[in-house]
Amino acid sequence: MAKTLNLKNDTLSRFLDLVFLVVLFSVPFGKLVFDHPSHDIQVYFILVLSIWGLLKIFISKLSIAKLSIFDMGVFLLFLYFLIHYYFYSEASFYYYKLWVYVAYVFLFYLFRWALVDKLKPKYFIHFAVVVIIVVCVLQYIVAILQYFEFLETRNDYFKLLGTFTTPNFLGAFLGLGLCILVWLFFVKRIRKKPWVLLGTICFILFGALIIVSNSRATWLAIIASFAVLAVTSINFRFILNKISFLKKVLAVLFIIVSVVFCSKYLYDLKPESVKGRAFVAKISLLEIGKQPIKGHGLFSFAGAYNNAKAKYFMTEQRQWEGIKVGTYVFAPFNDYMLIAFELGVIALILIIALIVFVFVKTEINIETRLGLAILINVCVLALFSSPLSSVMLMSVGLFGVAIILNYGGYDKSLVLPVSKSITNVFKILVLLLCLAGIYAVVFKLSNQNKFKNYVLKEGSIEKFIQISNAIEDNVFSDLVIGKKLYDWGHKLEGIDHIEKGFRKSSAPIVGRALAGLYLKEGNLKRAEELYKFNIHLEPYRYEARMDLMKLYIKTSQFDALIQLSQEVLDLHIKVPSKKIEIYKEIATKNIKQFTKYLKDQRYLKGSLSIGKPFYSKILDKEFLYKVYLPPIEKITKKLPVVYVNDGFTYLSRGQLHKVMDSLISNNSIEPVAAIFLEPKDRKQKGKDVRQELFLCNPKFVEFYTKEFIPFIEKSYPLSNKKENRTVLGLSFGGLSAAYLGHLASSTFKNIAMQSPVFRPCETIYEAYAKAPKKSLKIYNSSRWLLECKYYCRVCN
Repeated sequence: MAKTLNLKNDTLSRFLDLVFLVVLFSVPFGKLVFDHPSHDIQVYFILVLSIWGLLKIFISKLSIAKLSIFDMGVFLLFLYFLIHYYFYSEASFYYYKLWVYVAYVFLFYLFRWALVDKLKPKYFIHFAVVVIIVVCVLQYIVAILQYFEFLETRNDYFKLLGTFTTPNFLGAFLGLGLCILVWLFFVKRIRKKPWVLLGTICFILFGALIIVSNSRATWLAIIASFAVLAVTSINFRFILNKISFLKKVLAVLFIIVSVVFCSKYLYDLKPESVKGRAFVAKISLLEIGKQPIKGHGLFSFAGAYNNAKAKYFMTEQRQWEGIKVGTYVFAPFNDYMLIAFELGVIALILIIALIVFVFVKTEINIETRLGLAILINVCVLALFSSPLSSVMLMSVGLFGVAIILNYGGYDKSLVLPVSKSITNVFKILVLLLCLAGIYAVVFKLSNQNKFKNYVLKEGSIEKFIQISNAIEDNVFSDLVIGKKLYDWGHKLEGIDHIEKGFRKSSAPIVGRALAGLYLKEGNLKRAEELYKFNIHLEPYRYEARMDLMKLYIKTSQFDALIQLSQEVLDLHIKVPSKKIEIYKEIATKNIKQFTKYLKDQRYLKGSLSIGKPFYSKILDKEFLYKVYLPPIEKITKKLPVVYVNDGFTYLSRGQLHKVMDSLISNNSIEPVAAIFLEPKDRKQKGKDVRQELFLCNPKFVEFYTKEFIPFIEKSYPLSNKKENRTVLGLSFGGLSAAYLGHLASSTFKNIAMQSPVFRPCETIYEAYAKAPKKSLKIYNSSRWLLECKYYCRVCN
């Protein structure tokens, strides 16, 4: 009875393995049916493995007799991975890439578990290779439909993708299909004509699409796979023993020449791509050298690498050959380098040791030849791309390694016997891991929907951030969360969240958005830093330079503006476009327009703008005004401001801008802005209208409060608090300041008068005397202080 029950369980377990194998390789096609982004596919990949493992625990018997040296190496690597993640990674428990990496280890042992079958040995291998070939055919069909635009790819650059994110991954997967086809027909020796015909057609179709995909790494990987299949054959070893030493030397020379020729040919296909990858390798190796042991932390590459690259271009002027390949990248296009960068050389050495161990210790037979061919294929791909980021490539690669471990004679080199109690511990660990995987996926999917609903209304910050863990998938998630917090009025928390995201990603789009928020908050220093950083993140692009140019125009940094404009004119063009022509026209215009103003700033560390027109509907007049701003490195928040009546006189005779600049630069006073207003109507050819404006004119007060101040505060980083506003005037301008203090005490806190003349509007004494006590701070420098004794008595 027990034997019959075990037989039923084994049959059910076999069926379960086959079903989940199909489901596993079908996951990417869900993106086409359900319109899911690629990261959601990886989430479903985790869910499939978790459910597969959970069911296997209850259906199939888990018996571990002994652990091999390889298993001990995998255990040490996994333990190192978890410890390193805990201490050095900024990612949370819900970060999907963490679970994908854990799932890779789990999938490897699920494959090994499925390959153990007493009823029908090797059935799983045969079924799996058929599934992979069928998936290759489906990927081919999808890619062809995309190529002829029957299916959309949602990619601005590539049409030939299948369900992958790049043509390289599509080519790599089809390359693995070619490897399996060669194994089936030349190693397994399938001879039935229908199958041979079908296999030949698939081989030709896959090969043609790989050529179209321009995936150089795929060809190198295919050559390596074919080489392994060849050198592991009995015929090859027989021929090798028969030929003379001279012929062996000639064969080696032929191989070397062939490799050089192929490398040259592949380089000529995309020379710029090769140069770009070489540059990425250069910066990555420099960073690895700084922290070779512990690395920079899991999932840190994008932020750390691009930050280092930006500093590389900041340190000195680089040649165009280096500038044009300095693009923003998410990965180093080399998984070995990625591992060393994030986990340190210890992890890399351990992984390489495991790979070498496999190639040295594996017994050669029909099955292990397939496993070795798949393994070398993925190992070569990892030199030029990132199979780690593709669950489909890694699934095939892990399947190959599982074949090697199950059929490669590793049961003869065992190091640790396993008792029944340890087996039970393993079962509990697998059970907990499966449940944790299911929980993480359910949490993510459910909270993604909650997040979409939550952002429509404001609520608890803590709850919002907790829910937002569900979208911690890419470099833009912190930007989305931070912007929402900022829009809800939690400005500090929002900016801090985006800063965190920028530190993790260094993405130009995040830096630009962050700079925009700092501009709103008046922190021009940080905005300038971010724009400069963005320039060096992708030094061949123009957009960041144009952003900085706008900031310099706004703040009247004429010297820096002209230098930057000349840099835009001198910058080479990587990809010609209409936009670049416009950028260069703007730069030329800036140089012509602003060069003449350089002399006005010769002795300033801050800046004084050119005269700018402002039309008042209330007064039906047009005035000129100038703006003084402190040195940009001192503008870290919205500034207090002084509005100066008779402003141009204060500039020409009093040199007030130079006095303020000196005091601010020497830290004698806090940074402050000044707005210099010229009381001349440009509509009347510059007619002096100061008496009309300054002699207790209520419309002039209305002009200030309803038109001029709102416009100025919208245009410059100025505080909108009355405590930070001052109005200054001389003579009649002083009278006007007093009048503004009377009628606009809710707008101005500070009134500064120099020798004010009150006689033309003596009613101001009575106005202050009868009005309720005002919360004003008044400064008066005058030879006739007694004249304003009543005026001062009624104010604080």
